Amino acid sequence: MGSCLLINYYYSDNRNDLFSNLLSATLGEKPPIEGITSWRECLEGNLQLYFEVALPSPKSYKKWLAEHLQSRHFIPYVLEAACKFGEDFRPDLEGATHVDALLINPDTQFAILIEAKVLSDISCQITYDAMRNQIIRNIDVLLEKNKEMDQPLSLRLPDHTLFVLLTPQMFKDNPSSRTLKDLIGNSEYKRYLNVVDEAATINEERS
Repeated sequence: MGSCLLINYYYSDNRNDLFSNLLSATLGEKPPIEGITSWRECLEGNLQLYFEVALPSPKSYKKWLAEHLQSRHFIPYVLEAACKFGEDFRPDLEGATHVDALLINPDTQFAILIEAKVLSDISCQITYDAMRNQIIRNIDVLLEKNKEMDQPLSLRLPDHTLFVLLTPQMFKDNPSSRTLKDLIGNSEYKRYLNVVDEAATINEERS
């Protein structure tokens, strides 16, 4: 659904007007980027649209995770799997983040990362970091310049890059409707929290 809209806009004769109106309704009349006064200024030029773009996990985050892994996860076999031969943790603890859509203008170095969610929830299934999710990963790769990637992806400026979550209006109007507590019920939710607390206690006793 979201991809069809983006494709229709992109191949339209007045795509800059369509994208400008969409971005104005989403992020405000003026881009939140220093030195740029209009959305048309961002979009004028060789605008490119990509889907399922693999952006590498920031090296700074992977280095930080290797140094703080035991404070970010508590399952023993996960911690064991994170180790390379010896006692150090592997340097490749997170792979590339696949962005649903990326709109980029190499002429202005402007880009928008788009994460589309229709019925599925934000993924929290991050292998080695239990306190990380899909949105955080998107924002992390947004903040990192991709110098080693092919053009035009290597031309993107982090300060000129924005993030948009594309989701149905009904969930925006009812933001609490997709929480775990609403899905499984209050009593089951409390039992779930107790199980998590007990698992954390057991792991602390073993370490």
